[in-house]
Parts: sequence; C-alpha cells; structure tokens
Amino acid sequence: MVCYVVTLWLAILVSWLSLSPSDSLLAPASLIGRIQAGESRNHSNRTDSAEKASCRKFVGEFYAWYVARTKNGDPLRVALRRKKANFSRELLLRLHEDAVTAAKSPGEIVGLDFDPVLSTQDPAGKYIPGKVTQKGSQFLVEVFSVYTGKRSEVPAVIPELRHAGGQWVFVNFLYKSDGKTDDLLSILRRLKADRKKHS
Repeated sequence: MVCYVVTLWLAILVSWLSLSPSDSLLAPASLIGRIQAGESRNHSNRTDSAEKASCRKFVGEFYAWYVARTKNGDPLRVALRRKKANFSRELLLRLHEDAVTAAKSPGEIVGLDFDPVLSTQDPAGKYIPGKVTQKGSQFLVEVFSVYTGKRSEVPAVIPELRHAGGQWVFVNFLYKSDGKTDDLLSILRRLKADRKKHS
C-alpha cells in the first residue's frame, strides 16, 4: 500500500514538473483535465476497436456460412433470400435487377459472370477476414481466400459495410487488381447501361 501511494505521488510530481509555467498555477485542474482527456481518447479507441472487432467477426461468420453454400448451387441467391437484411436496399435492388435480366437470357452473358461476394468463378474452400479500416460511418474489411491451407497474399475482395439498425449491412464490394480498384455497384451500373445500349 505504501509503495502504491509513493508511486502515485511520484507520478503526480512528474506530471506537475512537466507542466508549463502558466499551467503550474492551475496544476491540479490542468492535470485533471489532461487525465480526463487521456481517458476520453482511450475510451474512444476502445470503442473503435470493439466496433472493428464486431465488424470483422460478422464478416468472418458470414463468409463461413456463404462458402458452405457454394457446394450446393448459387450461394448469392440463397444469401439474398435468407440474409437480405444484411444487404443495403440499393445493393439488393441492383443484384435483383441483374439476376432477373440474366434469367431472361440464359444462353448469353448479360449480367454478372462471377460471384461478387467472393470475387471469383472458382471459390476457395475458406475465406478469412483481415484488416478493418473505418472511413466515416463505413467499414472496409480485407477478406483473403485460402486455397489448400495457404492464404492469398492480397485480399480476394473487400466488403464495405455499415452498422445500421443494430446489425452489419453490406453496402458494396471492392475489388483490387493490377493497382486498380473496381466495385460491385459500379460494375452493375455499367452492365445495365450496356444492356440499354444494345436493346
């Protein structure tokens, strides 16, 4: 106990001595203010970390569920039916438009010709989330494919999400290749424009 008190007083003394002359007149208040600001920053960092961890966990669980459905048909169709609450309204609308158009022309490629959630035509056996980056209210999660136990060096896909209504919602999927970045919503808009041009 004595050791703790001595350590505490030494910490206060060091903090006091590090104050500028103008601060030293109001040292206790200044010191308290700095401590509170530090606590506020720490709380904010903990909140950010918790939110990123929650986002990464959701993406990991979703991808595990999704990949399990690649063995029996079209996982995207199943996801849009059974997990539609986890997709933004715009993404649902654009993907539905694309699917309906593709169904009308089964012998032609008039829509997506790859799985937009996995960014491939040949799914890996496993996908794992990596780094999470926050941009405003949106979160970007790097997702890596795992083939024969080896993780890809670069992300296979980068889902973009936001937290809405108490749950995580996919708002877009980003694809990086050869130093360029594309995204699902842009691809769907271009496909729709091409269909109009050739109709």
